Amino acid sequence: MRSIVLTSVIPCVVLLAGTVFGYQDGVGNSRVNELKQDRANELALVDDMADDKTESLVLFDGTSLEGWEGEEGLWSIEDGAITGRTTEETRLKANSFLVWRGELPEDFELTLEFRIESGNSGIQFRSEEIEPFRVKGYQADIDSTMKFMGILYEERARGILCQRGQRVSIAADGKRTEPESTGLVEDDFQAGYKAAEWHHYVITANGPQITCKIDDQITAELNDEQEDASRRNGIIGLQLHVGPPMKVQFRNIVLKSLGEPAGDKHEPKTKTGDGGQ
Repeated sequence: MRSIVLTSVIPCVVLLAGTVFGYQDGVGNSRVNELKQDRANELALVDDMADDKTESLVLFDGTSLEGWEGEEGLWSIEDGAITGRTTEETRLKANSFLVWRGELPEDFELTLEFRIESGNSGIQFRSEEIEPFRVKGYQADIDSTMKFMGILYEERARGILCQRGQRVSIAADGKRTEPESTGLVEDDFQAGYKAAEWHHYVITANGPQITCKIDDQITAELNDEQEDASRRNGIIGLQLHVGPPMKVQFRNIVLKSLGEPAGDKHEPKTKTGDGGQ
């Protein structure tokens, strides 16, 4: 703060000197204008710092899997993206997840780009790792067939929470409201989605409110107040699904905290086993 106080008085001193000694033109005037602009920039910076109470974490550096952990042989870096792939030789017995081991806030906005060539995938959040790379919890769905693209699902728990284009509330006792529309136009969404191209996903989790967007269209909205099932924290993971060979990619992954700083790191589970699906 001392530097801000000192620089704030400099323009006043120079302006006074310009008035007393009569150099409002030429070099003197130019210097005064420079100081005025410096002061304006400084105030703008201070305002930005005061207004920005959030912090962002870049979860993928574009070149490595640093901070992530998954089953050996399933995840790699291709085309500057995290790439999950299964083959006939590596068919899964249960859904497998690449898990972020770094810090996580409770309330956040998660943005990323994804591309899927075949199969089903998803983005796990506020989830629990029940066995190594096997998780339960909220999932923003990704599906190459478009059947489940953009729905909000709960892995190993309540199943589908919102179909695509639905807004749903779940009360403390588990009762659900009749679905309302998020405003998504299904024909436009289907027409705008291009297979095997990069698309933009945004997941916002703020208290009980969860919103999923694909390419700026709200695909699912949930207000989850269920006392024995809703979650306010947990891991983030990227999914490889059981079934035929598949490939999915993720890049430009950024996690923005909404208020509170990032929380504890999530250590890997030590128990082994295939788990369910």
